[in-house]
Amino acid sequence: MRVLLLVLAAAAGLAALKAASRLNGALLHAVEHYGSLATGTKVTVRGVSVSPWTGSGRLRGLEVGNPVGYSKAHALRVEDIRVRLSPASLLTHEVVVREVVIDGPDVNWEADVGGGNLGRIRKALEGPPSKRKGAGESSGKRVVIERVTVRNGQVRVSALGVEKPWSFSLPELNLRDIGKGGGTREAVSQVLNAIFRAAIDAGGGAGGVLRSATKSVGDTIGGLLKKVKR
Repeated sequence: MRVLLLVLAAAAGLAALKAASRLNGALLHAVEHYGSLATGTKVTVRGVSVSPWTGSGRLRGLEVGNPVGYSKAHALRVEDIRVRLSPASLLTHEVVVREVVIDGPDVNWEADVGGGNLGRIRKALEGPPSKRKGAGESSGKRVVIERVTVRNGQVRVSALGVEKPWSFSLPELNLRDIGKGGGTREAVSQVLNAIFRAAIDAGGGAGGVLRSATKSVGDTIGGLLKKVKR
């Protein structure tokens, strides 16, 4: 009997490991695949560890690459993202994420006359709805995020002719009901777009600050704000 119990316990443990591996692999693929589709850049995640039984866990090392032609390695990097989802919803057509906490995002805004890297990414994120909602999603799965908190973020604004980037704090964001009526790509688009818009708003003081160092660059930044803050 003892041997049988040990065998059953081992089998249960193996099944749990396989379930966790499948969930984490699916989450990593979803964020990288739909994030890349939404932004038009390369989106990567270093690791995912979420329990299929409790629904709680973390994503580590999320990075949104820059469009071609920009010097920084990334437009956005977040080392730690905490998630809490409904385990029961994993068996349905709609995955319900109770909470996402994005802690310490690092945003690079490389300003130029075309709106900069953030302006280009936002154009992709705000593309025609027919190309955003559900595009490329064959599984039929939807993702609804009930609450997203973004905190402790930093924005660095750089421009040609300015030796050192200027840094600004990203204000805390609290988003609700993300992804309703759309697919995974739509949910990812809404979260990233909110972060980049807030980054541009936070960098709104860059025009005045940089103008004291170089008038041409300051004027350029001020003009860019009118273009991309829509």
